[in-house]
Amino acid sequence: MKSLVVVGVVVGLLVLVNGVVAQSAPLRIVQASDGTLYVLKDGARYAIVADAIEDEELAAYEDGGTNGTALLLSPNASVTSAARVAEVAPIAQ
Repeated sequence: MKSLVVVGVVVGLLVLVNGVVAQSAPLRIVQASDGTLYVLKDGARYAIVADAIEDEELAAYEDGGTNGTALLLSPNASVTSAARVAEVAPIAQ
């Protein structure tokens, strides 16, 4: 459940970030050994912090599948272009 929230937050964050990306070093999403997610941008790291959501509220959203960093951070990213998946693997912590 927590991993679905993190994926949702990452997708939302990246859609926002993607709109303001300048001609600089490519953005990257990375995961530290402790499981923390970061966006690397312009020589700095930004922790991705998820908002809490109730299971019932999350269940109201359709499973959009998974997206890799390259797709999410590309200038022409489309969240709906990802392949459908049956379930999301949990993030190791």
